[in-house]
Amino acid sequence: MNFFKSMSLGPRGLRHKLTIIFSLISVIPLLICAYLISYYFFIMGRDIGQITLIIVIGLVVILAGWRLSQQIINSLIKITKQAEAITKGDIKEVEIEREDELGELGASLNKMASQIKGNIQELKAHLEKIEELTIVDELTNLYNQKYIKERLNEEIERAITFQHPCSLIFLKIDKFERYSEESLLPDIALLLKKNADNIDKVSRFEGEEFVLILPEKSKKRAIEIAGKIKEDVNAIKEGLTISIGISSNPLDSNSAEGLLNKAEIAMQEAVREGGNCVKAA
Repeated sequence: MNFFKSMSLGPRGLRHKLTIIFSLISVIPLLICAYLISYYFFIMGRDIGQITLIIVIGLVVILAGWRLSQQIINSLIKITKQAEAITKGDIKEVEIEREDELGELGASLNKMASQIKGNIQELKAHLEKIEELTIVDELTNLYNQKYIKERLNEEIERAITFQHPCSLIFLKIDKFERYSEESLLPDIALLLKKNADNIDKVSRFEGEEFVLILPEKSKKRAIEIAGKIKEDVNAIKEGLTISIGISSNPLDSNSAEGLLNKAEIAMQEAVREGGNCVKAA
């Protein structure tokens, strides 16, 4: 009894089991054929033609049973492999061209595999959305402070390695308390994106403060970009101004923290001078 329990339940073991079962069942028609042959040939003395007919009928019955068993076995093997693949995360469907219980079982497994695929895709979409929300400011759809600090560290390391410049723009909306955050900040965010190229990174740093990382750009180029941003902001609404501070690697600092500090100090200096101007560290 323990021997049968320990036999493999995998596809190969299942095939062997069903083959053994069919072979055992086939013994019955073989014995009947043997009995009929012996009876008609030795006892009744019938001719060889009748005996041949009996043998042919017996073989046809056995071959038909073998064919049917092979169809069932192959369908079971496909279903078993599919179920095993699903448990390993390999979600795929199989074709079971049968209209009996095995066909219904195969269709049910295919339906389950399709649902699992859909659930996995939906879960991936949710995870991507969650990951995106962790690095993006919800109101402006810009990067947040956490992400921009991490990215600035990477850009500084790359700039030092390849001896290329990397500049930083730190800007603040002047007298922000006069304006509605919900209506103004998205407009500013859109304007900053338009003035950034595909390698620049734009973030809402804190409240009414924004930071732009400008890889491969010198301080001179950063000042030009900042001037254009200032003019565009002035055009959004009458009386709207910003104060901008600029720092650049390697002239002002070789660290992300140092670059941020220098740019913020320059920005605060612009605020003290009445705002609406650009100051470089």
